[in-house]
Amino acid sequence: MRIANVLGALAELGPVDLFALVDPTRTEDCAVPADAPVERVEVAWRPRSRYSGLRRASWLVTGAFPAELFGWDHDTVRRRFRRWAAPHYDLVWYERAGAHVALRDEIAAPAIVDLDDLEDAKILDRLSSNGHAGPGSSLVQHPADLARGALARVNARRWRDLQRSVARSVDKVVVCSRADAERLGVANAVVVANGYDAPGVPLGRASAGRPPALLFAGLLTYPPNVDAARYLVAEVAPRLRARLPDAVIHLVGKADGRVRELHDPPHVLSTGWADDMATELARADVVVVPVRYSSGTRIKILEAFAHRIPVVATHAGVAGLDAVADQHLLVADDPSAFADACHAALTDDALRARLVEAAHARFLERYQWSTVRRSVTALAADTAQGG
Repeated sequence: MRIANVLGALAELGPVDLFALVDPTRTEDCAVPADAPVERVEVAWRPRSRYSGLRRASWLVTGAFPAELFGWDHDTVRRRFRRWAAPHYDLVWYERAGAHVALRDEIAAPAIVDLDDLEDAKILDRLSSNGHAGPGSSLVQHPADLARGALARVNARRWRDLQRSVARSVDKVVVCSRADAERLGVANAVVVANGYDAPGVPLGRASAGRPPALLFAGLLTYPPNVDAARYLVAEVAPRLRARLPDAVIHLVGKADGRVRELHDPPHVLSTGWADDMATELARADVVVVPVRYSSGTRIKILEAFAHRIPVVATHAGVAGLDAVADQHLLVADDPSAFADACHAALTDDALRARLVEAAHARFLERYQWSTVRRSVTALAADTAQGG
């Protein structure tokens, strides 16, 4: 959604070429819609590491890049780009640091990099939360976990250094929130929020249905979402069902075995990919965002705000959004407190009405894609003219 809206905003200024680096293991995600606002499209496989096994282990002592980018073979991608690219561009918008690493030497133009998430923040938040371990376990209990934690901290430092290096080499670097701009700590950071299109008719309802339904939606192969789904089912759901035995959790989105194995009708329904989110939103009484580590901001919260559906989230889930606990949504981190908040949002109609009214107003004020697109267009125009 973010990339689609950035493309639409850039197209307000002139013709846009899209060079897409895609994961070869996710070929079903590679299709570019026919109505995309672009002049020319080229889809290329994302660079792969030259190293495996013991040679990949040399990352620790010889690498400067994060582990995910170590040993990338850029030659094929760069040759393909040279054959395809136009001779001149007025602006290049890189989506994430990896794209900049791959193509930064190929384009002589004013440049913006949209980091979207801060990778170092995700790693460090995971280490400081329970998201990296199962119930009852701890990093300090096992030497293997200590080693993994140490390697993760090295990787976080390399991501931080790379992100700051990228920022220094371009005109502007874009992040999703003021919190991420402060964490990045560079002078040329610009906040471009995430957004959502205002629906014609919001799908929320005043009172919870029977049985009451909780919705957690997203890409359920993404590690923070996998952890959140498992935490929701294992830790929160039993506490909620003690008070609302018929409550149903809907896990919606492309999932792998880690989430599909949570399917346990009638209490937990892992529905997989949704062709039409309107159906899922229409039967949701509460949108839950039990994310324990991440960066950037959660569009699923903005979606719920837009549709006037009450939200219960963790502090990590709502991080980066200009939303206030107990005013726009309910926030809790402890599983018992999270279950209590879900119970309140499902049973207290006055609370539901108060939350969704304030949340919807905040969405209309700050988080519509139309507002975000105007900020992207202005930023791109200023950067291109300045270059």
